[in-house]
Amino acid sequence: MAGYYQIFGNLGMYEVPHTVTRITDSEGNTVYEYKSDKKRILSEETAFIMNRLLMGVVDYGGTGIRASVE
Repeated sequence: MAGYYQIFGNLGMYEVPHTVTRITDSEGNTVYEYKSDKKRILSEETAFIMNRLLMGVVDYGGTGIRASVE
């Protein structure tokens, strides 16, 4: 589920969540490298608005004020 929230922080771009990005051998040669396949899901404007709405939850008066990291 967290993978879908990345859309808002990445300005509307979605990338399939992954763990390993690159594997090298003992000499530093790349054996495997993850190739990103980002797709635009939302416009930058919509992602920005959603970011502001989600941050409002932890602002003063929001229902998640206790979860604020500030």
